[in-house]
Amino acid sequence: MNLCRVPRRYVPDEYVVCGTLQNYTDSEGEVQFVQVEECPGDSSFYTWDALLGINIDLVFLAVDTVLFMAILVGMDSGFIQRHLTEAKYNASMFLRVT
Repeated sequence: MNLCRVPRRYVPDEYVVCGTLQNYTDSEGEVQFVQVEECPGDSSFYTWDALLGINIDLVFLAVDTVLFMAILVGMDSGFIQRHLTEAKYNASMFLRVT
């Protein structure tokens, strides 16, 4: 019985360690038996659980990519330069002392 839930083509049943009783020889030469824990079940990395998933990393990657592309296109088209010049002109009008 394959307790690790790994497909048979990867781990044959005779090599499965999960959920079995294994012998262990300590430094003094005494043999002790250790119960190995059951293997965890299948889970997906693409989950909204903060501890188990990589979801927040993918969201940050997507947002950073969109922002970078918007800034790059704005700089290349002159959109940012026009708006900075206009903002500087409008700010100078409001800051005039009469």
